[in-house]
Amino acid sequence: MKHARLSPSSSHRWANCTASVAAIAALNLPYQSSGAADDGTFSHTYHEHLLRNGQPAEWALGSTGKINGKEYVVDAERCQRLQASLDYIRPFITERAEVWLERAVNLFYDDGNGYCDVSMYIPETKALHVFDYKDGWTFVPVQGNEQFRIYAACLYEELIEEFYEIESIHCHVCQPRVNNFACETLTPDELTDFMGFIQTQAKIITETPELCTFVASEKACTWCDLGRLGQCKAQAEQAADLIQLEFDDLTTPEPVQTLNPGQMTPIEIAHIYRNIGTVQTFIKQMTARAQELTEAGELPGFKRVQSFGNRKWTDDDEAIKFMKGTLKLKRDQMFPPKPVTPPQLEKIVDFKTLSTRAANRLSELITRPESSIIVPMTDKRDALPIIADEFEAIETTTTIEDDFDF
Repeated sequence: MKHARLSPSSSHRWANCTASVAAIAALNLPYQSSGAADDGTFSHTYHEHLLRNGQPAEWALGSTGKINGKEYVVDAERCQRLQASLDYIRPFITERAEVWLERAVNLFYDDGNGYCDVSMYIPETKALHVFDYKDGWTFVPVQGNEQFRIYAACLYEELIEEFYEIESIHCHVCQPRVNNFACETLTPDELTDFMGFIQTQAKIITETPELCTFVASEKACTWCDLGRLGQCKAQAEQAADLIQLEFDDLTTPEPVQTLNPGQMTPIEIAHIYRNIGTVQTFIKQMTARAQELTEAGELPGFKRVQSFGNRKWTDDDEAIKFMKGTLKLKRDQMFPPKPVTPPQLEKIVDFKTLSTRAANRLSELITRPESSIIVPMTDKRDALPIIADEFEAIETTTTIEDDFDF
């Protein structure tokens, strides 16, 4: 089903880059659902069912379904994701709570409607909770999330008309793949102010299109068809501006000492890093667009030339015969011992058929490597400890000349 042009899911784009709506419509692109979206839809189906029937995720283990011709299964990993979300949501449900699953709500700013994954009213605290289940890998921040706020605002408006007393609104994200379970709490006044902003932006788009403007940003441009196709001039101009940085404007009350005048300060590095995602997104999308134009012979000043990837065998069986017969290689020389990865193993062996002992042993042998990423200080995730210098700084007045003979 085609999404509305002012859908809650794309509100991060159109609410901030109002001109993108008409520009994307002019592309006249056919609607296509992605495999990732279908996979998420499959998870949502069982997420709703399990909540509605009070069942554990294990109940759905092994269940299958087809979406757009592709079959999906509730395997052990999907089962764990679903259970993690259930474990987060269920404790909020009190004895007197009113709970709605996939509740349709009318959009307060435009014709059409949307659907809240999970929502509930807690009369004991006069609180409205809205939960959005996300099944993807891309981290979805809850703070200031336009989509979550719109769902909450739509439901808030309907409940207020039905004389519910609401003193606080809580927007939750449930994203098990990246262990992202977080909440943004708003007051009715804060939500009302947000509704006013959304209504203003929607009115500009629908009633005064001549006032619409392009505003490029990493978040909006990443999922924008105009940018994805490498056709957004505003994105190109912003990327150029970010590359041509003027460091003189980056001042700080406390001068930062650097090793030499040519070295960048932490303030300058922070400014670049804050905007680096926008530039990276632009470069990625522009590279793809340039490839398309070059293949069609339509990129002035550029052409396609032959290049080669890594060498590989034309025929694996013949290569094995050659290495074994002619080169006299031993088996361990031809096939270095390396076990299959856990995901590869799961395609060979059905994990859910393992005995308890085997499943426990398998769990002991599997780990997920930890890493870290850099995010703004406004991000609600806990900061990792600061890594201390390997060696303590030693106070000394020794100069280079003191230590070396020249």
